[in-house]
Amino acid sequence: MEAGVSIGENCVIGPGAYIGKNTTLGNDCYLHGNVSIYHQISIGNNVIIHSNTVSEPMDLGLHFMERNS
Repeated sequence: MEAGVSIGENCVIGPGAYIGKNTTLGNDCYLHGNVSIYHQISIGNNVIIHSNTVSEPMDLGLHFMERNS
């Protein structure tokens, strides 16, 4: 874990995970083992990232799609 990382409440970070500098994890996130999160990434609440995932700078979070009824 690099400098400037902010981790929300109730987060689980698996073994071998790497979190780059100035990255923010929201509440209730689950990072499985061997996840690599590069620098300056914002991860929202309730996000699950599975093993061996590599993320470059982006915003991850809760999104929804509304469909016509």
